[in-house]
Order: sequence, then structure tokens, then C-alpha cells
Amino acid sequence: MNLNENLGKVIKRIRLSKNLTQKDVAKLAGISLKYYGAIERGKSSPSLKVVFKISLALEKSLSELFSEMKNK
Repeated sequence: MNLNENLGKVIKRIRLSKNLTQKDVAKLAGISLKYYGAIERGKSSPSLKVVFKISLALEKSLSELFSEMKNK
């Protein structure tokens, strides 16, 4: 599994655990739904700024997000 796929799986798991839709997270992060969906599927390589916005939308710190990626 590559880095993008790993990130996508982690943010999807967190999103589902918070009962949020992709649309909810995209709106909270200030990105398009299409772009967010591509990130979650591991088809896009988001910038650190975008990953930070997603982490805020999911109420997780970057370190928590990266830690969860590391543990996969």
C-alpha cells in the first residue's frame, strides 16, 4: 500500500467513526467533494496544507493522523 492509499484509508476510517459524509468533511476542510473523494481513494496526493485542513475537519491533530498512518 502506498502513502496516498494509506492516508485515504485512515481518513475514511476516522470520518466513518464520526458519522460524517465525504461532503461534510470536504465542506469543513474547504475543498471540493471530488477532490476529497480522490484523496480518500488514494488517487490524489494532497499538499500538507490540505491534509492539515482535513485533520482539522476530523478534529485530529496532524501527529495523530500520521501516527495512525504509521500503525497501518
